[in-house]
Amino acid sequence: QPPMLRNAPPVTGNILWAKQLLRRIEEPMKRFKAHTSLMQTSKEARKIIRLYNKVARALVEFETLWHNAWARSIEAARSGLQATLIIRHPTTGRLFVNFDREILQLIRETKLLQRSNVDIPDNARMVLVQEDKFKSYFNQLSFALREYERVVDLVNPAVRPLLTPHLNDLDAKIMPGMVLLTWQSMNIDSYLQRIHAGLSRFE
Repeated sequence: QPPMLRNAPPVTGNILWAKQLLRRIEEPMKRFKAHTSLMQTSKEARKIIRLYNKVARALVEFETLWHNAWARSIEAARSGLQATLIIRHPTTGRLFVNFDREILQLIRETKLLQRSNVDIPDNARMVLVQEDKFKSYFNQLSFALREYERVVDLVNPAVRPLLTPHLNDLDAKIMPGMVLLTWQSMNIDSYLQRIHAGLSRFE
């Protein structure tokens, strides 16, 4: 288990550790190889070269293993984008934004690996370019649900039966986000507009 870089997610931490260690052993080896006569005649020099080659090969294999494992896991992480936008807590009945944290982890890994010039698969890059959109929808949905709770809590229990049709209409506006719309849907903006219009009308 290599020492991890501070605040680095697991894939990035392991790949960058291998890259940095490889760079550290490459620099002295370059200077060492400049002395060609020593390389050809010294038994110790040949032993050092064999050791260097062995360590370098192990580090490259270590990096490749982590990169390949990450590449294979990307589709599993992306499957979180097929989740519905909103879920209801089974016990309390409260509504929550249903955004898979694995997507955030994928975005973070992709961003850091891209900065380090590591090859990024297209499916990870496609998620990264949508980062701002996902964060914006998450914030807007969270705000809409807070407003929903605030407005519903304003209803006096004594008059609640009279307002049942209006409450049902409000729930109907939220329902598509619980059964139909996912993070890849194209009509999330219009969905949010309908919720806010319904909240304003009810309030």
